[in-house]
Amino acid sequence: MTFGQTCFLVILLPLFYLVPLMYRMCDTFSHERQLERPDYDNPKWDDFLPVLLISPLITLLKYLVRKYTGPVFRSKLEKKYNGEALNLKVYKSTRNFFKIFYYSFITFLGFYVLSDTEFHSFMMFGKGNFMYLKSDWPYNKLPNLYKMYYMIGMSYHLEDTVSHFFHPIQNDFFEMLLHHYITIMLVMGSHMISTWNFGIIVMIQMDICDISVSCIKAFMDFCSPTVVFINYLVMLFSWTYFRIIVFSYELIAAITIRSGYSLSTGKNALTCFVILLVGLLVLNIYWEILFLRMGYRFIVKGEAKDIQNPVEDVKKERKLRTFSIKTTT
Repeated sequence: MTFGQTCFLVILLPLFYLVPLMYRMCDTFSHERQLERPDYDNPKWDDFLPVLLISPLITLLKYLVRKYTGPVFRSKLEKKYNGEALNLKVYKSTRNFFKIFYYSFITFLGFYVLSDTEFHSFMMFGKGNFMYLKSDWPYNKLPNLYKMYYMIGMSYHLEDTVSHFFHPIQNDFFEMLLHHYITIMLVMGSHMISTWNFGIIVMIQMDICDISVSCIKAFMDFCSPTVVFINYLVMLFSWTYFRIIVFSYELIAAITIRSGYSLSTGKNALTCFVILLVGLLVLNIYWEILFLRMGYRFIVKGEAKDIQNPVEDVKKERKLRTFSIKTTT
């Protein structure tokens, strides 16, 4: 385990303390709102039942994409890789190919849901006012297709978390596990405490960036350097704008500085969300640094390479195993 992954593991372990705390707060909030406004479509745990059906469907779709696009990617990648490294690259390329379509769909759906609100701000390409974000809370008017959007997003992240344990273990195992944990906690918690208005914006900001990220990871080994570099610039701009600038300004600033929420469940709910959002921002900045390093490597050496999980590690591990077998015999 690398030093970086050890750090992510150290960050992750204490955060599990938030699970029972968040559950109690969400459950209390849901019951109180139901007693106070039984006529309102208050959040409840039953809302997540569709996740049990959608998650297996996503697994099936991933399998079908891998089955029917795998041979195409293999024919392209076998010119550069072979053996175990080739199998890993095909697996990663097909997975990211699926993500292109998923993130495109969920981003479009997210903007549609956000457009039906008064707080669809200019920074998110809307005409609303961000100051309306807390209006009528916790009984805000639910936008069209809100629950559909939220449950599909929750299903994807839950499925991705479970499948993460069955992927080939790579250098980013614990950082991605931390990301999955934070995401699920934010999606679940924001729905149950009726802060879905924040949640929609966060989900869009995260998802829209992953479209270009998935494109690069799927095609960088056989596309022309010009196409790869243009995609890289799009990715870097979207990541910096949405995940760093807008995310920091509109959300963390709104919660910590301009917050007007008064939760009967206590201030712990706000504290939990701030911790998780700051954790997400730290991950975004960390990945931004990695992207800048990749861009520098591409400009200087002309290599389009995932420096976080290079397939050369597979070759090195295979050589080390072979060497150890020879020495023991």
